[in-house]
Amino acid sequence: MKILKSFFDIQDKIPVEKKLSFGFGLSITVVIMFSVFWFHSKLELHKTSELIVENSKLRVSIHMLISSLNQLEAKQNRSFFRAISKEDSLYYSNTFNYIKSSMNNIELLIDNDPLSLKYLDSLKSVIQYHSLTSAGIFSLLKQNDLNKLRIKDRAFRQIYGYLSAIDRNEEKKSFDYALKFQNLSDKSIYIQILLLVIFVLTLSIFFGFTIKDVKKRRDLAAKVSESQKKLKTIIDAAPEIIFVKGLDKKFELVNSSYLRIFDVDEQNIIGKDNSSILSKADYLEAKKEDEQILKGKKEIKNIERLITINIKEAKWFKINKAPIFDEYNNLTGIVGIMTDITEIKEYETALKNSKEELSKLIVQKDKLFSIIAHDLRSPFSGLLGFSELLLEDFDNISTSEKVLYISNINSSLKNLLSLIDNLLTWARLNLDKVNHEPKIISLDSIINSVFRSLAIVAKNKNIILKNNVSSNHNAYADPDMIETIIRNLVSNAIKYTNEKGEVNINIADKGNNLTVSVEDNGLGMSLEMINNLFKDDTQETTSGTNGEIGTGLGLLICKEFVEMNGGIIWVESEFGKGSKFYFTISKGG
Repeated sequence: MKILKSFFDIQDKIPVEKKLSFGFGLSITVVIMFSVFWFHSKLELHKTSELIVENSKLRVSIHMLISSLNQLEAKQNRSFFRAISKEDSLYYSNTFNYIKSSMNNIELLIDNDPLSLKYLDSLKSVIQYHSLTSAGIFSLLKQNDLNKLRIKDRAFRQIYGYLSAIDRNEEKKSFDYALKFQNLSDKSIYIQILLLVIFVLTLSIFFGFTIKDVKKRRDLAAKVSESQKKLKTIIDAAPEIIFVKGLDKKFELVNSSYLRIFDVDEQNIIGKDNSSILSKADYLEAKKEDEQILKGKKEIKNIERLITINIKEAKWFKINKAPIFDEYNNLTGIVGIMTDITEIKEYETALKNSKEELSKLIVQKDKLFSIIAHDLRSPFSGLLGFSELLLEDFDNISTSEKVLYISNINSSLKNLLSLIDNLLTWARLNLDKVNHEPKIISLDSIINSVFRSLAIVAKNKNIILKNNVSSNHNAYADPDMIETIIRNLVSNAIKYTNEKGEVNINIADKGNNLTVSVEDNGLGMSLEMINNLFKDDTQETTSGTNGEIGTGLGLLICKEFVEMNGGIIWVESEFGKGSKFYFTISKGG
Protein backbone atom coordinates (compact mmCIF):
# COMPACT_ATOMS: atom_id res chain seq x y z
CA MET A 1 0.00 0.00 0.00
CA LYS A 2 2.85 2.35 0.83
CA ILE A 3 4.44 1.67 -2.57
CA LEU A 4 1.11 2.27 -4.30
CA LYS A 5 0.56 5.47 -2.29
CA SER A 6 4.07 6.64 -3.14
CA PHE A 7 3.38 5.91 -6.81
CA PHE A 8 0.19 7.99 -6.76
CA ASP A 9 1.95 10.79 -4.90
CA ILE A 10 4.73 10.84 -7.49
CA GLN A 11 2.34 10.85 -10.45
CA ASP A 12 0.36 13.69 -8.86
CA LYS A 13 3.51 15.80 -8.97
CA ILE A 14 4.15 15.07 -12.65
CA PRO A 15 2.76 17.78 -14.97
CA VAL A 16 -0.15 16.61 -17.08
CA GLU A 17 1.74 17.52 -20.26
CA LYS A 18 4.46 14.99 -19.36
CA LYS A 19 1.81 12.40 -18.51
CA LEU A 20 0.17 12.88 -21.91
CA SER A 21 3.54 12.56 -23.64
CA PHE A 22 4.37 9.42 -21.67
CA GLY A 23 0.96 7.85 -22.37
CA PHE A 24 1.21 8.64 -26.06
CA GLY A 25 4.73 7.19 -26.22
CA LEU A 26 3.69 4.06 -24.32
CA SER A 27 0.69 3.55 -26.60
CA ILE A 28 2.85 3.90 -29.70
CA THR A 29 5.37 1.41 -28.22
CA VAL A 30 2.65 -1.17 -27.52
CA VAL A 31 1.20 -0.69 -31.01
CA ILE A 32 4.67 -1.15 -32.57
CA MET A 33 5.31 -4.31 -30.47
CA PHE A 34 1.90 -5.65 -31.44
CA SER A 35 2.56 -4.93 -35.11
CA VAL A 36 6.04 -6.51 -35.03
CA PHE A 37 4.79 -9.66 -33.35
CA TRP A 38 1.78 -9.88 -35.65
CA PHE A 39 4.04 -9.55 -38.68
CA HIS A 40 6.47 -12.17 -37.28
CA SER A 41 3.63 -14.57 -36.50
CA LYS A 42 2.16 -14.11 -39.96
CA LEU A 43 5.57 -14.74 -41.49
CA GLU A 44 6.04 -17.97 -39.50
CA LEU A 45 2.55 -19.13 -40.38
CA HIS A 46 3.19 -18.34 -44.00
CA LYS A 47 6.41 -20.36 -44.01
CA THR A 48 4.71 -23.28 -42.26
CA SER A 49 1.78 -23.21 -44.69
CA GLU A 50 4.25 -23.24 -47.60
CA LEU A 51 5.91 -26.34 -46.10
CA ILE A 52 2.52 -27.99 -45.74
CA VAL A 53 1.66 -27.18 -49.37
CA GLU A 54 5.01 -28.53 -50.60
CA ASN A 55 4.58 -31.66 -48.53
CA SER A 56 1.07 -32.12 -49.91
CA LYS A 57 2.42 -31.79 -53.46
CA LEU A 58 5.05 -34.44 -52.65
CA ARG A 59 2.48 -36.88 -51.31
CA VAL A 60 0.24 -36.24 -54.33
CA SER A 61 3.19 -37.02 -56.60
CA ILE A 62 3.90 -40.21 -54.61
CA HIS A 63 0.29 -41.32 -54.87
CA MET A 64 0.21 -40.53 -58.59
CA LEU A 65 3.40 -42.54 -59.02
CA ILE A 66 1.86 -45.44 -57.10
CA SER A 67 -1.21 -45.18 -59.35
CA SER A 68 0.99 -45.29 -62.46
CA LEU A 69 2.81 -48.36 -61.13
CA ASN A 70 -0.50 -50.00 -60.39
CA GLN A 71 -1.59 -49.38 -63.98
CA LEU A 72 1.77 -50.67 -65.26
CA GLU A 73 1.48 -53.78 -63.15
CA ALA A 74 -2.05 -54.38 -64.39
CA LYS A 75 -1.00 -53.81 -67.99
CA GLN A 76 1.94 -56.12 -67.54
CA ASN A 77 -0.24 -58.86 -66.13
CA ARG A 78 -2.67 -58.62 -69.05
CA SER A 79 0.07 -58.68 -71.64
CA PHE A 80 1.47 -61.88 -70.17
CA PHE A 81 -1.21 -63.89 -72.00
CA ARG A 82 -0.96 -62.21 -75.45
CA ALA A 83 1.56 -60.88 -77.92
CA ILE A 84 3.05 -57.45 -77.30
CA SER A 85 2.08 -54.89 -79.80
CA LYS A 86 3.80 -51.72 -80.85
CA GLU A 87 1.22 -49.78 -78.78
CA ASP A 88 2.24 -51.83 -75.73
CA SER A 89 5.84 -51.00 -76.36
CA LEU A 90 5.00 -47.26 -76.56
CA TYR A 91 2.84 -47.50 -73.44
CA TYR A 92 5.65 -49.15 -71.50
CA SER A 93 8.06 -46.54 -72.76
CA ASN A 94 5.77 -43.66 -71.80
CA THR A 95 4.99 -45.17 -68.43
CA PHE A 96 8.66 -45.59 -67.59
CA ASN A 97 9.37 -42.05 -68.76
CA TYR A 98 6.54 -40.81 -66.54
CA ILE A 99 7.94 -42.84 -63.66
CA LYS A 100 11.36 -41.22 -64.21
CA SER A 101 9.92 -37.70 -64.37
CA SER A 102 7.84 -38.43 -61.27
CA MET A 103 11.00 -39.60 -59.55
CA ASN A 104 12.72 -36.38 -60.51
CA ASN A 105 9.75 -34.36 -59.27
CA ILE A 106 9.69 -36.28 -55.97
CA GLU A 107 13.40 -35.72 -55.59
CA LEU A 108 12.87 -31.95 -56.01
CA LEU A 109 10.02 -31.92 -53.51
CA ILE A 110 11.90 -33.82 -50.81
CA ASP A 111 13.35 -31.10 -48.54
CA ASN A 112 16.71 -32.70 -47.71
CA ASP A 113 15.05 -35.22 -45.40
CA PRO A 114 17.70 -37.98 -44.87
CA LEU A 115 15.24 -40.82 -44.40
CA SER A 116 13.12 -39.90 -47.44
CA LEU A 117 16.26 -39.43 -49.54
CA LYS A 118 17.47 -42.89 -48.49
CA TYR A 119 14.21 -44.51 -49.59
CA LEU A 120 14.30 -42.45 -52.78
CA ASP A 121 17.81 -43.65 -53.69
CA SER A 122 16.75 -47.30 -53.21
CA LEU A 123 13.66 -46.70 -55.27
CA LYS A 124 15.68 -45.12 -58.08
CA SER A 125 18.02 -48.14 -58.16
CA VAL A 126 15.15 -50.59 -58.55
CA ILE A 127 13.42 -48.57 -61.27
CA GLN A 128 16.64 -47.96 -63.19
CA TYR A 129 17.41 -51.67 -63.07
CA HIS A 130 14.06 -52.58 -64.62
CA SER A 131 13.74 -49.76 -67.10
CA LEU A 132 14.05 -50.16 -70.85
CA THR A 133 16.93 -48.90 -72.85
CA SER A 134 16.22 -45.99 -75.12
CA ALA A 135 16.83 -48.19 -78.18
CA GLY A 136 14.05 -50.57 -77.34
CA ILE A 137 11.42 -48.00 -76.46
CA PHE A 138 10.35 -47.12 -79.96
CA SER A 139 10.65 -50.58 -81.60
CA LEU A 140 8.00 -53.19 -81.62
CA LEU A 141 9.19 -55.79 -79.15
CA LYS A 142 9.13 -59.51 -79.80
CA GLN A 143 7.47 -61.96 -77.55
CA ASN A 144 10.73 -63.26 -76.25
CA ASP A 145 11.67 -59.69 -75.26
CA LEU A 146 8.87 -59.60 -72.76
CA ASN A 147 11.09 -60.62 -69.92
CA LYS A 148 13.15 -57.46 -70.49
CA LEU A 149 10.07 -55.30 -69.93
CA ARG A 150 8.50 -57.28 -67.24
CA ILE A 151 9.00 -56.04 -63.70
CA LYS A 152 8.91 -58.83 -61.27
CA ASP A 153 6.41 -58.88 -58.48
CA ARG A 154 9.22 -58.67 -55.95
CA ALA A 155 10.41 -55.45 -57.60
CA PHE A 156 6.91 -54.01 -57.48
CA ARG A 157 6.72 -54.84 -53.79
CA GLN A 158 10.09 -53.13 -53.22
CA ILE A 159 8.94 -50.07 -55.14
CA TYR A 160 5.64 -49.99 -53.28
CA GLY A 161 7.48 -50.47 -50.03
CA TYR A 162 9.91 -47.60 -50.70
CA LEU A 163 7.12 -45.29 -51.87
CA SER A 164 4.98 -46.20 -48.85
CA ALA A 165 7.96 -45.51 -46.57
CA ILE A 166 8.50 -42.12 -48.19
CA ASP A 167 4.77 -41.41 -47.99
CA ARG A 168 4.63 -42.36 -44.31
CA ASN A 169 7.64 -40.23 -43.58
CA GLU A 170 6.13 -37.29 -45.45
CA GLU A 171 2.78 -37.92 -43.79
CA LYS A 172 4.49 -37.65 -40.42
CA LYS A 173 6.12 -34.44 -41.57
CA SER A 174 2.73 -33.16 -42.73
CA PHE A 175 1.33 -33.92 -39.31
CA ASP A 176 4.26 -32.16 -37.65
CA TYR A 177 3.82 -29.15 -39.93
CA ALA A 178 0.09 -29.05 -39.22
CA LEU A 179 0.75 -29.31 -35.50
CA LYS A 180 3.35 -26.54 -35.73
CA PHE A 181 0.91 -24.38 -37.71
CA GLN A 182 -1.75 -24.99 -35.07
CA ASN A 183 0.66 -24.16 -32.24
CA LEU A 184 1.83 -21.02 -34.01
CA SER A 185 -1.76 -19.96 -34.59
CA ASP A 186 -2.69 -20.59 -30.97
CA LYS A 187 0.45 -18.84 -29.73
CA SER A 188 -0.19 -15.89 -32.03
CA ILE A 189 -3.74 -15.60 -30.80
CA TYR A 190 -2.68 -15.84 -27.15
CA ILE A 191 0.09 -13.27 -27.49
CA GLN A 192 -2.14 -10.97 -29.53
CA ILE A 193 -4.79 -11.23 -26.84
CA LEU A 194 -2.11 -10.63 -24.18
CA LEU A 195 -0.76 -7.58 -26.02
CA LEU A 196 -4.29 -6.31 -26.55
CA VAL A 197 -5.02 -6.74 -22.84
CA ILE A 198 -1.77 -4.96 -21.95
CA PHE A 199 -2.61 -2.20 -24.43
CA VAL A 200 -6.15 -1.81 -23.06
CA LEU A 201 -4.87 -1.96 -19.48
CA THR A 202 -2.17 0.60 -20.21
CA LEU A 203 -4.65 2.93 -21.89
CA SER A 204 -7.10 2.42 -19.03
CA ILE A 205 -4.47 3.32 -16.44
CA PHE A 206 -3.26 6.22 -18.56
CA PHE A 207 -6.76 7.56 -19.19
CA GLY A 208 -7.61 6.95 -15.55
CA PHE A 209 -4.75 9.19 -14.48
CA THR A 210 -5.64 11.65 -17.24
CA ILE A 211 -9.28 11.79 -16.18
CA LYS A 212 -8.13 12.24 -12.57
CA ASP A 213 -5.86 15.09 -13.66
CA VAL A 214 -8.64 16.61 -15.78
CA LYS A 215 -11.03 16.44 -12.83
CA LYS A 216 -8.36 17.84 -10.56
CA ARG A 217 -7.66 20.61 -13.04
CA ARG A 218 -11.36 21.30 -13.44
CA ASP A 219 -11.74 21.59 -9.68
CA LEU A 220 -8.61 23.72 -9.55
CA ALA A 221 -9.93 25.88 -12.40
CA ALA A 222 -13.18 26.35 -10.51
CA LYS A 223 -11.25 27.36 -7.39
CA VAL A 224 -9.02 29.65 -9.44
CA SER A 225 -12.08 31.21 -11.05
CA GLU A 226 -13.64 31.75 -7.64
CA SER A 227 -10.37 33.17 -6.33
CA GLN A 228 -10.11 35.45 -9.35
CA LYS A 229 -13.61 36.75 -8.69
CA LYS A 230 -12.71 37.42 -5.07
CA LEU A 231 -9.43 39.00 -6.09
CA LYS A 232 -11.22 41.16 -8.69
CA THR A 233 -13.70 42.25 -6.02
CA ILE A 234 -10.85 43.11 -3.66
CA ILE A 235 -8.81 45.08 -6.21
CA ASP A 236 -11.95 46.83 -7.47
CA ALA A 237 -12.59 47.97 -3.90
CA ALA A 238 -9.06 49.38 -3.61
CA PRO A 239 -8.77 53.17 -4.05
CA GLU A 240 -5.40 52.73 -5.78
CA ILE A 241 -5.09 52.02 -9.49
CA ILE A 242 -4.12 48.36 -10.04
CA PHE A 243 -3.31 46.82 -13.41
CA VAL A 244 -1.58 43.81 -15.00
CA LYS A 245 0.21 43.84 -18.34
CA GLY A 246 1.46 40.96 -20.48
CA LEU A 247 4.87 40.57 -22.11
CA ASP A 248 3.53 42.61 -25.05
CA LYS A 249 2.97 45.53 -22.61
CA LYS A 250 -0.79 45.39 -23.20
CA PHE A 251 -3.34 45.36 -20.38
CA GLU A 252 -4.71 42.03 -19.16
CA LEU A 253 -6.46 43.33 -16.04
CA VAL A 254 -7.46 46.73 -14.64
CA ASN A 255 -9.50 47.59 -11.57
CA SER A 256 -12.44 49.96 -11.20
CA SER A 257 -10.23 52.81 -9.98
CA TYR A 258 -8.28 52.69 -13.25
CA LEU A 259 -11.50 52.83 -15.30
CA ARG A 260 -12.89 55.66 -13.18
CA ILE A 261 -9.80 57.88 -13.03
CA PHE A 262 -8.82 57.43 -16.69
CA ASP A 263 -12.49 57.56 -17.83
CA VAL A 264 -12.30 54.45 -20.04
CA ASP A 265 -14.40 51.29 -20.53
CA GLU A 266 -12.89 47.90 -19.75
CA GLN A 267 -13.45 46.56 -23.28
CA ASN A 268 -11.58 49.56 -24.67
CA ILE A 269 -8.43 48.94 -22.60
CA ILE A 270 -8.08 45.15 -22.16
CA GLY A 271 -5.73 43.78 -24.83
CA LYS A 272 -4.54 47.30 -25.69
CA ASP A 273 -1.95 49.79 -24.46
CA ASN A 274 -2.70 53.20 -22.94
CA SER A 275 -1.50 55.32 -25.85
CA SER A 276 -5.06 56.53 -26.48
CA ILE A 277 -5.65 57.87 -22.96
CA LEU A 278 -2.25 59.38 -22.13
CA SER A 279 -0.26 62.16 -23.69
CA LYS A 280 2.54 61.04 -26.00
CA ALA A 281 5.23 62.01 -23.49
CA ASP A 282 3.51 60.13 -20.62
CA TYR A 283 2.90 57.06 -22.83
CA LEU A 284 6.56 56.92 -23.91
CA GLU A 285 7.70 57.31 -20.29
CA ALA A 286 5.43 54.44 -19.15
CA LYS A 287 6.61 52.30 -22.07
CA LYS A 288 10.23 52.97 -21.13
CA GLU A 289 9.54 51.89 -17.52
CA ASP A 290 7.86 48.67 -18.72
CA GLU A 291 10.81 47.83 -20.97
CA GLN A 292 13.23 48.37 -18.09
CA ILE A 293 11.22 46.00 -15.87
CA LEU A 294 10.93 43.28 -18.53
CA LYS A 295 14.61 43.56 -19.40
CA GLY A 296 16.07 43.87 -15.90
CA LYS A 297 13.37 41.80 -14.13
CA LYS A 298 13.46 44.31 -11.27
CA GLU A 299 10.74 46.40 -9.68
CA ILE A 300 10.55 50.18 -9.58
CA LYS A 301 9.27 51.97 -6.49
CA ASN A 302 7.77 55.31 -5.51
CA ILE A 303 8.09 57.08 -8.85
CA GLU A 304 6.19 60.36 -8.61
CA ARG A 305 5.02 61.74 -11.94
CA LEU A 306 2.51 64.28 -13.25
CA ILE A 307 0.36 62.52 -15.88
CA THR A 308 -1.97 64.22 -18.33
CA ILE A 309 -5.23 62.27 -18.68
CA ASN A 310 -7.23 62.43 -21.92
CA ILE A 311 -5.72 65.87 -22.65
CA LYS A 312 -8.16 67.24 -20.06
CA GLU A 313 -6.45 67.33 -16.73
CA ALA A 314 -3.18 66.45 -15.06
CA LYS A 315 -2.85 64.36 -11.91
CA TRP A 316 0.06 63.40 -9.73
CA PHE A 317 0.63 59.67 -9.19
CA LYS A 318 3.01 57.59 -7.10
CA ILE A 319 3.89 54.59 -9.28
CA ASN A 320 5.12 51.12 -8.23
CA LYS A 321 5.69 48.34 -10.77
CA ALA A 322 7.09 44.82 -10.48
CA PRO A 323 7.65 41.80 -12.79
CA ILE A 324 5.37 38.73 -12.52
CA PHE A 325 6.83 35.19 -12.59
CA ASP A 326 5.06 31.82 -12.94
CA GLU A 327 5.74 28.67 -10.88
CA TYR A 328 8.70 27.82 -13.12
CA ASN A 329 10.21 31.31 -12.60
CA ASN A 330 9.38 32.35 -16.15
CA LEU A 331 8.58 36.04 -16.65
CA THR A 332 4.91 36.45 -17.61
CA GLY A 333 4.13 40.16 -17.25
CA ILE A 334 4.02 43.29 -15.10
CA VAL A 335 1.84 44.31 -12.15
CA GLY A 336 1.48 47.97 -11.31
CA ILE A 337 -0.04 50.05 -8.51
CA MET A 338 -0.62 53.79 -8.94
CA THR A 339 -1.73 56.04 -6.09
CA ASP A 340 -3.38 59.36 -6.86
CA ILE A 341 -1.37 61.89 -4.84
CA THR A 342 -2.76 65.01 -6.50
CA GLU A 343 -4.34 66.29 -3.26
CA ILE A 344 -1.14 65.57 -1.36
CA LYS A 345 0.86 67.50 -3.96
CA GLU A 346 -1.63 70.36 -3.77
CA TYR A 347 -1.31 70.35 0.02
CA GLU A 348 2.48 70.29 -0.32
CA THR A 349 2.36 73.21 -2.76
CA ALA A 350 -0.01 75.10 -0.51
CA LEU A 351 2.19 74.32 2.48
CA LYS A 352 5.28 75.44 0.57
CA ASN A 353 3.53 78.64 -0.49
CA SER A 354 2.34 79.21 3.05
CA LYS A 355 5.85 78.63 4.32
CA GLU A 356 7.26 81.08 1.80
CA GLU A 357 4.52 83.56 2.63
CA LEU A 358 5.17 83.09 6.32
CA SER A 359 8.90 83.58 5.78
CA LYS A 360 8.14 86.70 3.78
CA LEU A 361 5.83 87.98 6.52
CA ILE A 362 8.46 87.29 9.13
CA VAL A 363 11.01 89.23 7.08
CA GLN A 364 8.51 92.04 6.63
CA LYS A 365 7.69 92.02 10.34
CA ASP A 366 11.35 92.14 11.25
CA LYS A 367 11.88 94.92 8.74
CA LEU A 368 8.89 96.85 10.07
CA PHE A 369 10.13 96.52 13.65
CA SER A 370 13.60 97.56 12.51
CA ILE A 371 12.19 100.64 10.77
CA ILE A 372 10.01 101.53 13.73
CA ALA A 373 12.85 100.92 16.20
CA HIS A 374 15.53 102.76 14.25
CA ASP A 375 14.41 104.69 11.19
CA LEU A 376 11.39 106.27 12.86
CA ARG A 377 12.78 106.61 16.39
CA SER A 378 16.03 108.30 15.37
CA PRO A 379 14.39 111.25 13.53
CA PHE A 380 12.01 111.74 16.41
CA SER A 381 14.95 111.84 18.77
CA GLY A 382 16.53 114.59 16.64
CA LEU A 383 13.28 116.53 16.50
CA LEU A 384 12.88 116.18 20.24
CA GLY A 385 16.42 117.52 20.78
CA PHE A 386 15.91 120.56 18.53
CA SER A 387 12.51 121.32 20.08
CA GLU A 388 13.92 121.10 23.62
CA LEU A 389 16.74 123.53 22.72
CA LEU A 390 14.17 125.95 21.34
CA LEU A 391 11.98 125.64 24.43
CA GLU A 392 14.75 125.95 26.99
CA ASP A 393 16.94 128.61 25.32
CA PHE A 394 14.50 130.32 23.00
CA ASP A 395 15.32 133.82 24.33
CA ASN A 396 19.05 133.22 24.38
CA ILE A 397 19.25 131.74 20.85
CA SER A 398 19.91 134.06 17.95
CA THR A 399 17.45 134.41 15.14
CA SER A 400 19.77 132.66 12.70
CA GLU A 401 20.13 129.70 15.05
CA LYS A 402 16.38 129.54 15.50
CA VAL A 403 15.95 129.49 11.72
CA LEU A 404 18.58 126.72 11.47
CA TYR A 405 16.85 124.59 14.11
CA ILE A 406 13.43 125.12 12.59
CA SER A 407 14.85 124.30 9.14
CA ASN A 408 16.33 121.05 10.49
CA ILE A 409 13.03 120.21 12.13
CA ASN A 410 11.24 120.87 8.86
CA SER A 411 13.66 118.74 6.86
CA SER A 412 13.37 115.91 9.39
CA LEU A 413 9.59 116.07 9.29
CA LYS A 414 9.60 115.90 5.49
CA ASN A 415 11.89 112.87 5.61
CA LEU A 416 9.58 111.29 8.20
CA LEU A 417 6.58 112.02 6.04
CA SER A 418 8.29 110.37 3.04
CA LEU A 419 9.24 107.42 5.22
CA ILE A 420 5.69 107.05 6.54
CA ASP A 421 4.30 107.28 3.01
CA ASN A 422 6.64 104.49 1.90
CA LEU A 423 5.70 102.40 4.94
CA LEU A 424 2.01 102.82 4.21
CA THR A 425 2.51 102.03 0.53
CA TRP A 426 4.65 98.99 1.39
CA ALA A 427 2.00 97.78 3.85
CA ARG A 428 -0.76 98.21 1.27
CA LEU A 429 1.31 96.27 -1.27
CA ASN A 430 1.78 93.36 1.12
CA LEU A 431 -1.90 93.36 1.93
CA ASP A 432 -2.80 93.43 -1.79
CA LYS A 433 -4.82 96.61 -1.27
CA VAL A 434 -3.15 98.75 -3.92
CA ASN A 435 -5.48 99.61 -6.78
CA HIS A 436 -3.99 99.55 -10.26
CA GLU A 437 -5.83 102.02 -12.52
CA PRO A 438 -3.79 102.66 -15.67
CA LYS A 439 -4.56 105.51 -18.07
CA ILE A 440 -2.84 107.94 -20.47
CA ILE A 441 -0.48 110.15 -18.48
CA SER A 442 2.04 112.93 -19.21
CA LEU A 443 5.46 111.97 -17.85
CA ASP A 444 6.72 115.57 -18.10
CA SER A 445 3.95 116.78 -15.76
CA ILE A 446 4.63 113.99 -13.21
CA ILE A 447 8.40 114.69 -13.21
CA ASN A 448 7.82 118.44 -12.68
CA SER A 449 5.45 117.68 -9.81
CA VAL A 450 8.09 115.47 -8.16
CA PHE A 451 10.80 118.08 -8.65
CA ARG A 452 8.57 120.73 -6.96
CA SER A 453 7.99 118.51 -3.94
CA LEU A 454 11.72 117.78 -3.55
CA ALA A 455 13.04 121.24 -4.47
CA ILE A 456 13.74 122.32 -0.84
CA VAL A 457 15.58 119.07 -0.07
CA ALA A 458 17.71 119.49 -3.19
CA LYS A 459 18.31 123.17 -2.46
CA ASN A 460 19.58 122.39 1.05
CA LYS A 461 22.37 120.35 -0.63
CA ASN A 462 22.78 122.72 -3.57
CA ILE A 463 21.84 119.88 -5.98
CA ILE A 464 20.52 120.75 -9.42
CA LEU A 465 17.44 118.79 -10.64
CA LYS A 466 17.21 118.57 -14.45
CA ASN A 467 14.09 117.39 -16.33
CA ASN A 468 15.26 116.53 -19.85
CA VAL A 469 11.87 115.12 -20.89
CA SER A 470 9.82 116.80 -23.58
CA SER A 471 6.12 117.44 -23.11
CA ASN A 472 5.06 115.02 -25.85
CA HIS A 473 6.05 111.84 -23.98
CA ASN A 474 2.87 110.15 -22.86
CA ALA A 475 2.58 106.72 -21.24
CA TYR A 476 -0.14 104.23 -20.33
CA ALA A 477 0.15 103.48 -16.61
CA ASP A 478 -1.19 104.22 -13.14
CA PRO A 479 -0.25 107.88 -12.48
CA ASP A 480 0.07 107.53 -8.69
CA MET A 481 2.38 104.53 -9.05
CA ILE A 482 4.57 106.25 -11.66
CA GLU A 483 4.82 109.38 -9.43
CA THR A 484 5.82 107.20 -6.46
CA ILE A 485 8.49 105.45 -8.59
CA ILE A 486 10.02 108.72 -9.83
CA ARG A 487 9.81 110.38 -6.40
CA ASN A 488 11.64 107.51 -4.71
CA LEU A 489 14.34 107.33 -7.39
CA VAL A 490 14.91 111.15 -7.33
CA SER A 491 14.82 111.20 -3.50
CA ASN A 492 17.49 108.45 -3.39
CA ALA A 493 19.57 110.30 -5.99
CA ILE A 494 19.49 113.49 -3.85
CA LYS A 495 20.27 111.49 -0.71
CA TYR A 496 23.41 109.86 -2.15
CA THR A 497 24.70 112.86 -4.16
CA ASN A 498 27.24 115.24 -2.73
CA GLU A 499 26.52 118.95 -2.42
CA LYS A 500 26.57 120.88 -5.66
CA GLY A 501 25.81 117.65 -7.50
CA GLU A 502 23.30 117.01 -10.23
CA VAL A 503 20.31 114.71 -10.84
CA ASN A 504 19.07 114.16 -14.43
CA ILE A 505 15.91 112.51 -15.77
CA ASN A 506 15.86 111.33 -19.39
CA ILE A 507 13.47 109.31 -21.57
CA ALA A 508 14.44 107.06 -24.52
CA ASP A 509 11.87 105.93 -27.08
CA LYS A 510 12.07 102.10 -27.54
CA GLY A 511 9.31 101.18 -29.95
CA ASN A 512 6.21 100.33 -27.94
CA ASN A 513 7.92 101.24 -24.67
CA LEU A 514 9.62 104.24 -23.08
CA THR A 515 12.75 103.86 -20.97
CA VAL A 516 12.96 106.39 -18.11
CA SER A 517 16.37 106.94 -16.47
CA VAL A 518 17.27 108.79 -13.23
CA GLU A 519 20.99 109.57 -13.08
CA ASP A 520 23.14 111.07 -10.33
CA ASN A 521 26.85 111.71 -9.86
CA GLY A 522 26.87 110.63 -6.23
CA LEU A 523 28.44 107.78 -4.25
CA GLY A 524 27.68 104.93 -6.61
CA MET A 525 27.47 101.21 -5.62
CA SER A 526 29.61 98.09 -5.64
CA LEU A 527 28.60 94.99 -7.63
CA GLU A 528 27.56 93.19 -4.45
CA MET A 529 25.26 96.05 -3.48
CA ILE A 530 23.71 96.04 -6.97
CA ASN A 531 23.02 92.28 -6.80
CA ASN A 532 21.17 92.67 -3.47
CA LEU A 533 19.40 95.89 -4.34
CA PHE A 534 15.88 94.59 -5.16
CA LYS A 535 15.72 91.58 -2.76
CA ASP A 536 13.32 91.54 0.17
CA ASP A 537 15.52 89.55 2.51
CA THR A 538 18.86 91.26 1.88
CA GLN A 539 18.04 94.94 2.10
CA GLU A 540 21.02 96.90 3.37
CA THR A 541 20.81 100.67 3.68
CA THR A 542 23.61 103.17 3.83
CA SER A 543 23.49 106.73 5.10
CA GLY A 544 23.28 109.57 2.61
CA THR A 545 26.07 112.10 1.99
CA ASN A 546 24.66 114.29 4.80
CA GLY A 547 23.85 111.37 7.08
CA GLU A 548 20.30 110.90 5.75
CA ILE A 549 18.62 107.75 6.97
CA GLY A 550 17.21 105.20 4.51
CA THR A 551 15.03 102.07 4.88
CA GLY A 552 15.44 100.35 1.51
CA LEU A 553 11.65 100.25 1.11
CA GLY A 554 11.63 102.80 -1.69
CA LEU A 555 13.39 100.57 -4.23
CA LEU A 556 11.18 97.57 -3.31
CA ILE A 557 8.11 99.72 -3.90
CA CYS A 558 9.59 100.91 -7.22
CA LYS A 559 10.15 97.33 -8.35
CA GLU A 560 6.58 96.23 -7.42
CA PHE A 561 4.97 99.26 -9.11
CA VAL A 562 7.09 98.95 -12.27
CA GLU A 563 6.17 95.25 -12.64
CA MET A 564 2.48 95.96 -11.95
CA ASN A 565 2.58 98.35 -14.92
CA GLY A 566 4.22 95.77 -17.18
CA GLY A 567 7.80 97.09 -17.05
CA ILE A 568 11.20 96.16 -15.66
CA ILE A 569 13.70 98.06 -13.53
CA TRP A 570 17.48 97.83 -13.34
CA VAL A 571 20.53 99.90 -12.38
CA GLU A 572 23.95 100.71 -13.74
CA SER A 573 26.46 101.98 -11.19
CA GLU A 574 30.13 102.19 -10.36
CA PHE A 575 31.39 102.87 -6.89
CA GLY A 576 32.44 106.51 -6.50
CA LYS A 577 31.03 107.58 -9.88
CA GLY A 578 27.27 107.71 -9.30
CA SER A 579 24.31 105.55 -10.33
CA LYS A 580 21.77 105.43 -13.15
CA PHE A 581 18.38 103.75 -12.56
CA TYR A 582 16.22 102.64 -15.51
CA PHE A 583 12.64 101.47 -15.78
CA THR A 584 10.37 100.80 -18.76
CA ILE A 585 6.78 101.84 -19.29
CA SER A 586 4.26 101.34 -22.08
CA LYS A 587 3.64 104.19 -24.49
CA GLY A 588 0.36 106.08 -24.38
CA GLY A 589 -1.90 106.45 -27.43
